[in-house]
Amino acid sequence: MTARSGAIRFTQRPYLERNYLRLCSHFVVLHLIGTMTFMTTTANDWIGAYAAQLRVEMPSQEEIDQILALAGTAAHASERTAAPVACWLAAKAGLGAEEAQELALLIVVPDSDTSEE
Repeated sequence: MTARSGAIRFTQRPYLERNYLRLCSHFVVLHLIGTMTFMTTTANDWIGAYAAQLRVEMPSQEEIDQILALAGTAAHASERTAAPVACWLAAKAGLGAEEAQELALLIVVPDSDTSEE
């Protein structure tokens, strides 16, 4: 490492590069474990904690099923990214999950013309 530029140079000491990379990968793993507690948290636990954070009531199982149906409709009708955006739009419009799903089933989007004439 050079003191002047702050750049890291390992040309003369390759063992430093291995140790540096090992240290970086260790911190990445710790970060992922800290932010993705996938081993111990269920969906209902996470949703409940998020609802509490937002200071709203946790959705019932029926509402969760309807939200997932809306997400499935959006994802299967287009790209996967449409699922969370569709749910956000429904919430922004003030719609309940059941009404949002009913409206989603009525959508007819013309196919994109990908052929060049």
